[in-house]
Amino acid sequence: MFAFGFFEKRTNKLIIARDYLGKKPLYYYLGNNKFVFSSSSKLIFKIIDGLKLNYESLKIFYRSY
Repeated sequence: MFAFGFFEKRTNKLIIARDYLGKKPLYYYLGNNKFVFSSSSKLIFKIIDGLKLNYESLKIFYRSY
């Protein structure tokens, strides 16, 4: 199980990935000129001040399954 990121400085590109079976999650935040990714949502909530979970989006997401 894995989740990782590679940054190619020469081309200024970032590749993030997680395992095919989904054992390790991959969370990310993009906003306010910041991009943060982690396999732990707790870490992202610690890094980004004032970040709150959007429960309406969760309802929509889980209805699709």
